[in-house]
Amino acid sequence: MEIERKWLIDGFPAGLPLLKEARVRQGYISTAPVVRIRESVNADGCRCVLCFKGEGTLAREDVETDISAELFRRLTAFTGQDLVTKDYRVYALPGGERLEVSLVDAGRPTAFFYAEVEFPTVEAARAFVPPPFLGEEKTESGDFSMSAYWHATRGSGREGSEYTLLPKYRPGCSGSRLLTIWKCSPQRSVSALYTCRQPSCCTVNGIAWSVSSCKGRSQPSLIVEKRSFFSP
Repeated sequence: MEIERKWLIDGFPAGLPLLKEARVRQGYISTAPVVRIRESVNADGCRCVLCFKGEGTLAREDVETDISAELFRRLTAFTGQDLVTKDYRVYALPGGERLEVSLVDAGRPTAFFYAEVEFPTVEAARAFVPPPFLGEEKTESGDFSMSAYWHATRGSGREGSEYTLLPKYRPGCSGSRLLTIWKCSPQRSVSALYTCRQPSCCTVNGIAWSVSSCKGRSQPSLIVEKRSFFSP
């Protein structure tokens, strides 16, 4: 059983003891149910894992088994996509918990940071008081998961016909209340749909979205309020 809470975070935290770091690649053979493959490379070597995840948010069934690097390579072909990358670090919290922080898809327009803490029991998870540097909690957000991110950024889509709303997490933005509209290409990569230059609203697929400002954005993009978010 996996019991964990998740938060948005602006970057890797400073001032905490670093326990571990790794370069991770992962992909999904299936997102419903979740069947994931993951490769983690650190100073101790390389570990490849096949994982099956059940439904749930705070707590869900999680079954893992180690696999060989060769089997990982062969299973990668079943994903049909470039794997998600993570710069992964583990920090020690003052209370003894381990804070896991990941930078997902560094260098891509959809890159973001998130943090999670695992617990032995649901009661311990609910009693935990998060440090103030953590951002918006996403534990109970069913649409916030790596499998949903995979489906949104690597899932099928035809250029000019299907669009996906993806959360944009940037310093200075208000977490999941800001969204960017991205376009799926025939190659199943994502790119910014366009820059909205209207002062008040834009219309995409017949739906009007209000544009809100986001200080700290390095490049202009279409930012919309979260009015009716749907899972990708």
